[in-house]
Amino acid sequence: MATNEETNPWQSARLTYRAIEPEDEEFIHEVESHAATFINLQPALKRPQSKADSKKSFDHYVNECLLAVVVCITAEDLKPIGVINLEGPEPDHGHHRYSDMGLGLSPSEQGKGYGSEAIRWALQWGFESAGLHRISVKAFEYNAGAMRLYERLGFKHEGTVRETWWHAGKWWGDIEYGMLEHEWRALQEKEREGKKEIALR
Repeated sequence: MATNEETNPWQSARLTYRAIEPEDEEFIHEVESHAATFINLQPALKRPQSKADSKKSFDHYVNECLLAVVVCITAEDLKPIGVINLEGPEPDHGHHRYSDMGLGLSPSEQGKGYGSEAIRWALQWGFESAGLHRISVKAFEYNAGAMRLYERLGFKHEGTVRETWWHAGKWWGDIEYGMLEHEWRALQEKEREGKKEIALR
């Protein structure tokens, strides 16, 4: 039986990924103005976010990213739960074929596996559709949950920029992760082999 990904490239098992529309400004503000989400996504000074602040993110997604989509739950009438993006290349850097990934989810939808599913989808899109060679992602050292997630998905820890961010009265590092196309393909092959073994039992 065909999977969602095979019949619709803008879907994964439970999620649909759609273009960002002007009416999504309010949703992006809702996500980014939540205190815990903001602290884990932004190194900016911790202060309540105005709609003008969120508009900057909206404009960045629409005008500067290689990919930026609203993550929606397919079975709940395409309820929006977050935004995932791959940064566009800097001028004259396109030939290097790399991108940085970002993900923001509504706090009420975290811990349900949606983040993992969306990241897996974005990795596939980046390597198979956009022809990228490398995708990187960063985490603040105090965000242990994000670091566990990235490592579980197969990202390699590539380095720590020490004592970069001031948070909660302490200095924290900037943790850098990356995945190369051949590493992603090896993970896909390992997953396929695992499914074959299960089917043969």
